[in-house]
This record gives sequence, C-alpha cells and structure tokens, in this order.
Amino acid sequence: MKTQILFALLSLTAADLTPASAADCTNFTGAWAGTCVTNGQTTHDEMGVQQQGCQAVNLGGQNVIMGRSTTDTRVSDGVVITTVISADWNPVRSEIVGKYVIIQRPLQGQGERYVALDTNVKLESGKLVVAARGEGIDARCSYEKRQ
Repeated sequence: MKTQILFALLSLTAADLTPASAADCTNFTGAWAGTCVTNGQTTHDEMGVQQQGCQAVNLGGQNVIMGRSTTDTRVSDGVVITTVISADWNPVRSEIVGKYVIIQRPLQGQGERYVALDTNVKLESGKLVVAARGEGIDARCSYEKRQ
C-alpha cells in the first residue's frame, strides 16, 4: 500500500539520467530497494518499475499514464476505495509530477475519508526519490537500484 500511495510509487547509468532531447524522458525502469520516512517513521521498502517509452510508467504495480487521469475502484473489508492518479512530466521530462487522491467510503453507514497527495518521482545522484505530501502525510522514499 505504501508504494501505491507514494506511487510507490524508482541507479541508472549516466546516459539514463539526463534526457538526450525534448522527445526523450528519464527511464526509471528497474528493481529498487531503500528506505521511506513517513511522518517521521522509517521503514524499508522495495519497488519494481517498468517503463516503455514516455507515455506510461508502472510504479510498484500502479499504472501511471502521462498527461491523463486514471481511476480505479475496488472493495476491501466493506469499504469502497477509489484512487485517482493524475501525472505528467516536468518540462524537461526528468521528473514525474502528479496528484494521487484516495477516497474511502463504507458500504454501509456514513462517512468518507478523502486524502489528496502531491507527488513527484525523480533521480537524485543515481537514487530514485519518491515524495508525497498532503494533509497529514509527509513521505519521502530514497531507493537504490538492485543488481
């Protein structure tokens, strides 16, 4: 769940770190392992990233389509969980910037929980950095690429 919330949610070679032209983008593909600090608590995390081109990225099982919003709804333990992901590249296509919204509604009874997170995914000194901030949540994960 943490990698999904963070996108969870990405060490590339020097050629992969900087896009060669405006048509290219950073490639986050790989198996990543590292630590996450969420609201002051540190945990170990692992995430796989698959990317073919610049149109879509799969971050830890969560498909992200650039320039579009995607919605997924499921039921778990009597709660309807809807997630909405909107993401796109920054102007130089080196970082994914987005919004991740989670809405939880019980099947019976009243009450709704709404969480909106501003997210970004980028490479810093060969490490994948995933950050998410929103009401009550401040998370940052730093991953190294596994061999």
